[in-house]
Amino acid sequence: MLDHYADYEANQQAVFDLELQQRVNVQKKEWDLREQELLDRRQEWESRVAAMLKAGKRSWTDAEDRYLTEWRDWEREFDRKIEDGNKEWDERIAKHMADREQWEVDLKKKASEAASEAALTEVLGGFNTQLQTLASNAGISMTPINLNDAVEKAKSQ
Repeated sequence: MLDHYADYEANQQAVFDLELQQRVNVQKKEWDLREQELLDRRQEWESRVAAMLKAGKRSWTDAEDRYLTEWRDWEREFDRKIEDGNKEWDERIAKHMADREQWEVDLKKKASEAASEAALTEVLGGFNTQLQTLASNAGISMTPINLNDAVEKAKSQ
């Protein structure tokens, strides 16, 4: 019976070892499947993150391109306005200088006319005085030269 008991015990140990080995194999298989599931989920997550990064970079690049384009357009418009402003400034300065030059010419002409008129008035006044002196010495009556008429006549010529 001892032999029988030893066979029973050996058989029971073999069944126990086989069951234990099967449980170990099942557990390893479950762990392998769980590991593969985690790896697959990680790969899926990395793929989504990569797609988001790619879309984000593309969106950033598009926004940057729009910004730079608008900035360059603004810069060109600003430069054009500065150029137009400088051109208008130069035109106004040129007109001012021409007006100033014309004013100087007119002023010199008026000053010259005034000086000529004053000189003519002085000469005619002296001439009238001499005529009056000569007329009174000679005992004759002479009408003096009208200074205004003489000056106007000289201006018109």
